[in-house]
Amino acid sequence: MKKLSLSLELEKSIISLIKRITKKEDEFLSQYGLTHFHALYLGHLNLYDELTMAELTNMIGFDKANTTRVVRDLLNKNYVEKTGGERKFKLHLTNLGKNIANDFNKKINIFMSNVMKNFSPLDHENLVNLIDKLKFGIIANT
Repeated sequence: MKKLSLSLELEKSIISLIKRITKKEDEFLSQYGLTHFHALYLGHLNLYDELTMAELTNMIGFDKANTTRVVRDLLNKNYVEKTGGERKFKLHLTNLGKNIANDFNKKINIFMSNVMKNFSPLDHENLVNLIDKLKFGIIANT
């Protein structure tokens, strides 16, 4: 059997990590009828208090259609509210949305702390730097 190329092996590893992390996120969020996609929006709205649809789209990096779909879900579940006019509005979390976002943040921080418990501070710093280099390399070549 042939050995996978370095790029295929890296891609396989990254995909495997993403699947495992998003599975853990989905396990927690399923009780609220949400998925890891929703968590990105909840997290940004929790951090910035209120944002426009365009700001959310730019910050998260998904296309406008995904943002519209996810925000519609969050509005329908009363986790997010609109303020302002019908066409020009800002989004912010309801109290329930804030509670979910804060609880999710605590759970994912505990999970990631457990995952990285054997990492030294230097290991952690090196990992962040390597991921940043990978991210910037991908951005520069797309």
